[in-house]
Amino acid sequence: MKFAYKAFGILVLGVLSTAVVYPVLHETGHCIMAIITGAKITQIGLFPLPYVACEMQSGNNVCQMVTGMGGLLFPVALSTLLKPRIFWLWYVVFAIKLTNVYALIYSMISVFLYTRGIAVSKDDIAQLLMMFPEKILYILIAIFAVLALEIVIIFKEKPLLKCMVFFEKCGKKTGANA
Repeated sequence: MKFAYKAFGILVLGVLSTAVVYPVLHETGHCIMAIITGAKITQIGLFPLPYVACEMQSGNNVCQMVTGMGGLLFPVALSTLLKPRIFWLWYVVFAIKLTNVYALIYSMISVFLYTRGIAVSKDDIAQLLMMFPEKILYILIAIFAVLALEIVIIFKEKPLLKCMVFFEKCGKKTGANA
């Protein structure tokens, strides 16, 4: 029975990490980069759809690009730097890393669609491409590099082995009781 509780806990924690923690980190990334670049944050919202509205100096392309990419880069940086030893905390960070991979792949698809004349609405990368269409190659290279790095980091952690060890401990306890 303990196995079922742990499996359910992993499922719930994964969903919460993806649906609640990641959007907060994503929008925090935009906020941090906006503040660093000197923008004035006018509004922040998390539910039902997360967003950050800010005022920037017009014509400051670097600030706009950095702030736009901050939403993708902050969760990647934070999840790369955190190395929790407790399984449940490790799993939250792992779920964030998987969500990072999904978000980066989604961003690459957004770039591809943009090259076909389709802009994904409410997508950070599509908005960046509309502002800076001449930077498409740089944006794509940056996304691909971060995606490759995140995948390598995930594989080096051996997440399947960590989960197997976690459930094996549970199995030995229940197996001894059976």
